[in-house]
Amino acid sequence: MRKATGTALLTALLIAGCGGNNSEEVTLENLDSSVDDRLELDSYIPEIEGYPVGLATVESKTELNEDGEEVVTDEPRQAIVTYYQSMEEPIEDLDVDQWEKDNNSEVIYGDFYNDMTLASLSITPESAGTMQEAEEIEIEGHPVQYMHSEEADAVFMHFDVNDAGYIVTYYLLDDRTEEDAINFAGEIISHYTES
Repeated sequence: MRKATGTALLTALLIAGCGGNNSEEVTLENLDSSVDDRLELDSYIPEIEGYPVGLATVESKTELNEDGEEVVTDEPRQAIVTYYQSMEEPIEDLDVDQWEKDNNSEVIYGDFYNDMTLASLSITPESAGTMQEAEEIEIEGHPVQYMHSEEADAVFMHFDVNDAGYIVTYYLLDDRTEEDAINFAGEIISHYTES
């Protein structure tokens, strides 16, 4: 089960971005609007009962300069929201400023934890794209790229709704099921389709 923690932290380190400068002004109550302001879209971040949002980051885009070197732009690429099994074990020796620099990112809410990750939600102003070997299913009448990995003990979903791309990684911990993962994506989709 600890592989979910390592996998989630590695995923966050590879694709997320942090910056502690704004983390004190963003609360769980205004996290949606903070993501919206940065990505210039209308996002929806659902709650998972019993599993707190412990970290939210925004990663910046990169581009190649005239010399072919990769440089960081001011344009945000995606927000990543991490739901933990608990928040009992903060990572105390992590240099967040260095992490942000290394990952072209800003921490906008929360902190890093050693606790197991239940889910990761990436929101992008572009298409979520497709996954190789994924099947297309319908959730709340909406097409979703879906894959269940027994090896990772997780469900992966990609879908676009309301001019935003959503990428979900949902670990099947604590007797959580594929149906729970589908309901999580369904809550996001129905937020827009029932509004």
